[in-house]
Amino acid sequence: MTNPVNSPEDERPPGLAAGQASSLAAAQAVAREHGVAYDEAAVIAAGSNVLVHLNPAPVVARVMTGTAVLHDDVEQWLARELAVAAFVAERSDQVVPPTDILPPGPHVQDGLWMTLWKFRPTRRPGPAAGATATRPFAAETACGARRLPG
Repeated sequence: MTNPVNSPEDERPPGLAAGQASSLAAAQAVAREHGVAYDEAAVIAAGSNVLVHLNPAPVVARVMTGTAVLHDDVEQWLARELAVAAFVAERSDQVVPPTDILPPGPHVQDGLWMTLWKFRPTRRPGPAAGATATRPFAAETACGARRLPG
């Protein structure tokens, strides 16, 4: 049953590493704050960032865990990343766009920075697909980047 007001402690699956559990809880808190109902929040990938799918909502939170320290101004970095992704996603289906269900961010919750993206099932294109798909957009993106914030 969907209950967007569950406490994070009620929703943490056993066996998650501490960084994954705190990322999961932070993503759930942002979803609740914005009224996004979900049945299950699940860590779908973890490394220098933790990806949390707020299922069945088509939303994935990308929570910075190890990468925030690499940026002098995390909020500006993430805002620009969202702007670039939105710009390119309007021109190509090869880029996952920011979510339009709630503000995509940047958000900070419990000291963790995150952005929110549309959920797309995993696709496994061939190794050359990425380079071939992005060629037509490289010049346009470079021109469009001049109009982006930051």
